[in-house]
Amino acid sequence: MTNKLIPLHSDLVTELRQLIDAARRRAAVAVNAELTLLYWQVGQRIHREILGGKRAGYGEEVITALATQLCAEYGRGWSARQLRLCIRFVQAYPDVQIMHTLCAKLSWSHLRLLAALDNPIQRDFYTELCQLENWSVRQLSHDAGAADGEDEVGMTNKLIPLHSDLVTELRQLIDAARRRAA
Repeated sequence: MTNKLIPLHSDLVTELRQLIDAARRRAAVAVNAELTLLYWQVGQRIHREILGGKRAGYGEEVITALATQLCAEYGRGWSARQLRLCIRFVQAYPDVQIMHTLCAKLSWSHLRLLAALDNPIQRDFYTELCQLENWSVRQLSHDAGAADGEDEVGMTNKLIPLHSDLVTELRQLIDAARRRAA
């Protein structure tokens, strides 16, 4: 028995490839969303149960001890650095409903970079921009990294080439973030 390719209709092969590719994309999105939820839950649990109200030195000792135990059982993906990223993620996005919405639209790599932004107005701005413009992680890293020290006017001016309704919506988002920060 030889393994010869049987000539098939190219339409059938094309359709099957599209089905396979679409299923792979959906699976990747589902895995990303589940991992992002896990990272949020880990960060939330550590932040609330262990670090809440404790001294910074004590918290770092706990993170280091947890990382040692988790790395021994689950591998180096649970380093102290990763645990700090999980905590930072929860601090940036404490509302679980918002987190669910975001992880359906953005990857963990996006959210990790966004959570690192100290300015909540800047973080909200780039979160919205990533979703609306489908930014890659590279684009986010470049633009958000270059935006250190950028004020709200500078961020809004980046949007001038975009639709005016988008600019209005983002200005409202910035105003809402200002009110929350005050």
